[in-house]
Amino acid sequence: MIDKKFFYFLLPSFFLIFFLSLSLHSLHINFLSGELGLLESTQILFIGISLFLFIRIFQKNKTKNYLIKLIQILVCLGCFVLLGEEISWGQHYFQWNSGAIFTELNTQNETNLHNISSWFDQKLKLLLEIGMTMISFIFPLLNKYNKKFSKYTKQNNFELYLANFYLFYTVIIFEVVRIIGYTNDVYPIFNLRFSELREFFCYYFIFLYAKELYEKIKFSK
Repeated sequence: MIDKKFFYFLLPSFFLIFFLSLSLHSLHINFLSGELGLLESTQILFIGISLFLFIRIFQKNKTKNYLIKLIQILVCLGCFVLLGEEISWGQHYFQWNSGAIFTELNTQNETNLHNISSWFDQKLKLLLEIGMTMISFIFPLLNKYNKKFSKYTKQNNFELYLANFYLFYTVIIFEVVRIIGYTNDVYPIFNLRFSELREFFCYYFIFLYAKELYEKIKFSK
């Protein structure tokens, strides 16, 4: 069995170094960037696996807590929408022409919502970033040091859904990417869209959490 440190520490560190190094090479233009490039394709892979795992979690977990069930359904729907938006609901692969509405409103003439308004893009991403910190740091910290919070999570079966502290390392990598991106705006070194690299680590975070939760539920029986 692969050591957890591989997924929590070694793999995200490798991804950061790998993509930054690749962006320095001339091959990055065709291999790394673009809608069907390595960076985007890996994002789609992670969010696709996450969707599958969350559906399996919903099927396997027989909790009677309706709030947990509702959250599970919303997470599955969220991953489905993320996956659909990332591939423009199939347009990237089947190359159809966008309808009149999308051609007029979408900044990239694609069949998706996130290029129409910041409410479907930056603001939702901000909520995702806040959620990453809450799930991997704030909630586990409260559960460890706040007795009332810990008691509440146990009584309502939420304890199972608290993430491992190790997951916060991906959030740190995410913020490192943000800092490098700001620095690169002033002193251009890397030929890379750092917003896409941040998005990559968001999806890797979701994948890690889904994997961790699935293993908890699988082995808790």
